Amino acid sequence: MQLSRRDFIKGLVAVGSASVFLAGYSETVDRLVKPRYTEVKPDSVGRIVHSACLGCNVRCGIRVNVVQRGGMEVVERISGNPYHVYNRYVSKEKQSRRYEPLPYNTPITEGLKYSGTLCARGEDGIHYLYDPYRIIVPLKRAGPRGSGKFKPITWEQLINEVVNGGVIEETGERLPGLKELFAYGILSEAGFDANAVLSEMKKDVDAIMEIAKDDTKSYGELTEAINNFKAKWSAKLGEKGLKLEDILIDPDRPDLGTKANQLVYMRGRGQGHADYFYQRWTYAFGSVNWLRHTSSCQLGYYAGNKIWSGYHDVQADPIGAKLLLMVGAQMGRLHPGATGQGLIVERAAEGELKVYYVNPTAPRTTANGNIVWVPIRPGTDAAFAMALLRVMFERGYYDAEFLSYANTDAARKAGYPLNTNASWLVIWEGDRKGEFLKGEDIGLGSDNPVVYAGSFVTNDSVEKAEIFFDGYVETKEGKRRVKSALQILKEECFSRSVEEWCEICGVDVAVIYEIAEEIRKAMPNCGTIVHRGAGMHTNGEYNVWALRCIDMLIGNIHRKGGLMTRASHTNYNKELYYVDKSKFGEPVRWGPPIDRHKVAYEDSLEYWMKKKRGENPYPAKRPWYPLTPEESYTEMFAGIAEEYPYPIKALIMYYANPVLSANFGVKFIEVLKDTSKLPLFIAITTSINETFLYADYIVPDTMYLETGTMGINYLYATSASVTLAEYWRSPAVMPMTQLVGTCPNGHPKYASMWEFLIDIALKLKMPGYGKGAVKGVGAYDGQKFDLYCAWEYIMYVFANAAMDAKKRGLIPETVSDEEVDFVEKNYPIARFKDIVPNEWRYVAYGLARGGVFTRYEDSFDERGYSKRKPWTDTVYFWSEKLAKARNSVTGEKFYGGPKYLPPATYAPLGTERRFYGTPLREIYPESQYPFLVVPPGSPLFTKHRSMFYYWLKQVMPENFAVINPEDAEKLGIESGDVIKIVTPTGELEVVAAVEPTVVKGTIAIPVGMGRWADSAVKKPAYFRLNDGSVAALVSELPDGASLPSDAVNPVKQLDETKKRILFTKSDRRYYDDLGIDSWRFSGVTPNVVACVDTSLDNWPLLSWIGAAQVYFFIPAKVEKTGKRKKFEMPNVWW
Repeated sequence: MQLSRRDFIKGLVAVGSASVFLAGYSETVDRLVKPRYTEVKPDSVGRIVHSACLGCNVRCGIRVNVVQRGGMEVVERISGNPYHVYNRYVSKEKQSRRYEPLPYNTPITEGLKYSGTLCARGEDGIHYLYDPYRIIVPLKRAGPRGSGKFKPITWEQLINEVVNGGVIEETGERLPGLKELFAYGILSEAGFDANAVLSEMKKDVDAIMEIAKDDTKSYGELTEAINNFKAKWSAKLGEKGLKLEDILIDPDRPDLGTKANQLVYMRGRGQGHADYFYQRWTYAFGSVNWLRHTSSCQLGYYAGNKIWSGYHDVQADPIGAKLLLMVGAQMGRLHPGATGQGLIVERAAEGELKVYYVNPTAPRTTANGNIVWVPIRPGTDAAFAMALLRVMFERGYYDAEFLSYANTDAARKAGYPLNTNASWLVIWEGDRKGEFLKGEDIGLGSDNPVVYAGSFVTNDSVEKAEIFFDGYVETKEGKRRVKSALQILKEECFSRSVEEWCEICGVDVAVIYEIAEEIRKAMPNCGTIVHRGAGMHTNGEYNVWALRCIDMLIGNIHRKGGLMTRASHTNYNKELYYVDKSKFGEPVRWGPPIDRHKVAYEDSLEYWMKKKRGENPYPAKRPWYPLTPEESYTEMFAGIAEEYPYPIKALIMYYANPVLSANFGVKFIEVLKDTSKLPLFIAITTSINETFLYADYIVPDTMYLETGTMGINYLYATSASVTLAEYWRSPAVMPMTQLVGTCPNGHPKYASMWEFLIDIALKLKMPGYGKGAVKGVGAYDGQKFDLYCAWEYIMYVFANAAMDAKKRGLIPETVSDEEVDFVEKNYPIARFKDIVPNEWRYVAYGLARGGVFTRYEDSFDERGYSKRKPWTDTVYFWSEKLAKARNSVTGEKFYGGPKYLPPATYAPLGTERRFYGTPLREIYPESQYPFLVVPPGSPLFTKHRSMFYYWLKQVMPENFAVINPEDAEKLGIESGDVIKIVTPTGELEVVAAVEPTVVKGTIAIPVGMGRWADSAVKKPAYFRLNDGSVAALVSELPDGASLPSDAVNPVKQLDETKKRILFTKSDRRYYDDLGIDSWRFSGVTPNVVACVDTSLDNWPLLSWIGAAQVYFFIPAKVEKTGKRKKFEMPNVWW
């Protein structure tokens, strides 16, 4: 069908307000309707590789087409892998209701006849590979930190200086070497059995901590134990010329661990075997500080789930559900991403699924009326949940049978996979308020929880118990009031009327009743999908937990359409070759991590020294987070800045950009710039971003179409709800970074994270690397294998997975020559088959399919329960662990159940003492800041690394502030006006887009833009900061690029035709000479003016329990600037 210019215009008018913008776009419309092109063919038929995408972190499958052009292999196209459970295979005969992948046993020759769906981000991965700003050789700082001046160095110099120390010749600064911190190596070089010493030392530290926690021991006895420890080890170490200070961070605080802890390895974007690999390396060094970026990703969601379910990643099955509540979950952004969520949209459009989209911003489709937007005020998700739960309680919309089972055995006997603690009794007064009533409290001689079943009994002694109970019981401590866990939740829901809850969250009362009725009709095949918009608030964990009570009430857990965790995976770390992250002979380690995650302040020697001196141990210098499942950007930087709980000497950061990606992350520049606080900073990266601009050394890395993040990885919940799913990522092309050597076994080594860490390990003689460093297990028990290069490590991984998959019957006993030949002709990794010759045929089978996957229809039993092993035994309406945990500043205990609390600081600003701080709206009232700014995700962009997606930037060249028409009318704002958004931390200028797709009182700025550094630097002009010291550091930014031409730009290797195809709108100076193209640094990010916690020295605002970055609560006011900006045509489409 041919499209005329007239029809095209009519189509635009039909979509709505787009027609308003058409004036002045005549030439653009002509080019869209009648594009001019020249056909360019490759030199030869190419290769096909099935791998995994990293356009975002969803991990869809990809099919990469590689061709010869100008005598060089280049990636020509990226499409979906039909074998992968997210991509949903497509054929000419099957174009709709595409819910399943190609059967895993489909021969590869047949599989090539089909394709899989893939989003635009995945297709544009080509520009990540062919990015002119990519670093290809090692660099060393050649000026002050942040000057943007770097010079190339050899790989050998890089390794030597990182290990032994170096000097910035241009400034005279001495950089420390990692050797100074490698306690295991220091002990070994002195002639000690390093792990024997460290093991005994740790036992002595544990004994000190036992004395510290013993209430019968005095302060004098504790200090005596510490002094005896110091005397013992000073003498022992002195026998071979060492001091205790050579090994421990602080001999007076032996609980802090060895000096190895003063090395931090922080990764940003992580993937399975990249994660396992550098976690193994960090542990081989002996440091506890292997950290991840999760606080900037989804840590509030993780921590909230961990409290109630014991597992961090839990979502509803979108394939089997009849109804979904998507709360704070971005359409096109949350797992399973734009590709996988196509299934949700299609099922809704076909009338198979109803979705209530509870979010301050609207979904991008109504799907024939089956995706319903429920506008909500940011940060009030728990109030929405309480309103809905109240109606469900009132109308009996819950599974009373399921809730009544008091223990797991009874629940499973009745056919349920687990039980809840709905009936467990909680002490509701006195010093132990919030703790479970135990059998021993009432003379039953058991530490099991007590329930009421006609009388007070322990939960293991009956099958069922009362789920609603409020009464008194005689205990050893006297008469105490007790309530069942579900009674506490019900009372919390009934503490306000439905109308009052709706007044808080802004949701229409009628909608609450409508959703409750839809739940009644769909239960148990319905559930919640919750993510960042609910979890990344100060109260985020309570929001998530309150929402998940809806799922617990209806008994949807571990069943079709209900809540599920991640699918299982193969035994990829230890089937034959032991490549797991620990237990390979690594140094004994102990001590709290620098961000204090998973550690209680009350378990520190600092706390007990204060207490035994008779002092109030609160406040701690910074919060501790014993119940968070993962790590925090902000608390890492705050710990480094305040040298708490100890100083840091070296930071290795990989694939990360916290300066831009964290709320008010610009504050981190203070730490990165300060060489006294951070003496050594090493960046492993493909380009020099806003954070890595301050690095001392730049290690060039490969990207995911090369060796970057190759290996195997799980899929996030629900992993397409199948029993087993894992992708296998292998190179589509060989790396474009520098070839830096050959390993002793003849395999090439390319500059990358992999080879950098291996070569550092070899030079330091770290355990787990080198000749015979990998032990055989299973059939290879007693054998040893080498680890000299990345290829060896990753081939062991693939072999482990393949042989386990064969054992499970997923990979056949006999693999055809056709399968093997396909891989050997198409996959670069096939040239390393010599590493695993016995397993190669089975490895080839998995590689040909891009992973190992089971099918949805085989994943549930006849009752609709998942065939996966239940991830836990009990899920919780009340958490004793949380109820006993304390705010590290006030010392007050946290509330142990779901509850609505307003977004607030960590600690009160006045004299009041409670477990949460001053409500933010008291500090920043609506009278001064009437708006809240939120950064919604985008189906096009992935946080802030999307700037290299050239094709996507042509679709959406810049972002804008979406403002509701009613708000805009009051302020006299029209689309195209440049407005000033003023927040408590600063201000930014951005063009306004007036649309009814955002709730009143909220401004949405799509995330992913506002960059100012990426090898080149373009000084930012769109924001101004109130913090004088941070503003001064931003003002010192260089403008331009000062990188040697031979250190960057692999694109120069390509032929001219390929370059012109890749960069159709750019001047050749961009792709040949590192010129600054305007699209590269366009748009804004609200993160630079996001909220801080005034109770914690103005560090970025975090959630109270998980230490998650708070993105979705930025108080703001809006001012007109009098300036206008013309929208580009692609903005209209957006």
